Amino acid sequence: MKRYDGILLCSDFDLTLTSDTYKYRDGDDFFAPIPKNNIAAVNEFVARGGTFAVVSGRNPDEIALLRDVMPIADLCVCSNGTAVYSISEKRPVVSFTMGRECEKVIEYFSGFADEYSYLRVTDGDFRFNFYRRGDDVKEFLKQPKFPVYKMIIEHADKALGEKHYDAASRLFGGEFSVEMSSWRTLEVCPEGSGKGEALKRMLPILGKTFDKVVCVGDNQNDIGMIKLADVGYAVGNAIPALKAAATRVTVNSGEGAIAKIIEEL
Repeated sequence: MKRYDGILLCSDFDLTLTSDTYKYRDGDDFFAPIPKNNIAAVNEFVARGGTFAVVSGRNPDEIALLRDVMPIADLCVCSNGTAVYSISEKRPVVSFTMGRECEKVIEYFSGFADEYSYLRVTDGDFRFNFYRRGDDVKEFLKQPKFPVYKMIIEHADKALGEKHYDAASRLFGGEFSVEMSSWRTLEVCPEGSGKGEALKRMLPILGKTFDKVVCVGDNQNDIGMIKLADVGYAVGNAIPALKAAATRVTVNSGEGAIAKIIEEL
């Protein structure tokens, strides 16, 4: 028996698997670098029997890029828990989507376009559709392929992000899932979706039985999967609410939190 047989390790991507810094260009973020010790540790973890899965807000094509550097599971949770996606088959196997009812959210936030960098819709083909200040909202609503997976509002100012989170929770919280995935990113998704629920759907179809499920995250949208896990880890740079929900708190993501966790397993 190998050391990590029967262990499923599920990691958020940004600010968990990656370092705790972002790079910016015109309000858009690139991937932060992945610490080298994380890459080495995941390769060893899988070679010694473990299964490493990504549970992220990222699009499936972005998650698939990880296969160039580490052995991730074919199934991933993507787009903030609105889909379980097969990378090899290039299709979702579980989907949580929204129809035209989400237009009211877009129309509401179009009135505050000077307070955020952009509003983005991830549509039914996992394409990004961007709404920015000055755009015609009626024309914008013709772009996405419905049903859609999620909407995000990206902020450069933390206070405005909090303001819009409070407004979205108050106005739309009973009909949609409203979460923050970082201090600057407000996520509006289908009610009943989320990383925890998507992971719950993914577990029976991974093709293995696991003795232990370990989840790692940093922000509000990771709380669902942290609570689902047998062992839930918060990285050191996680928000207080995530740390409170976790079983354990480890080092900052920039120090190689995933490597540290694997060392402890």
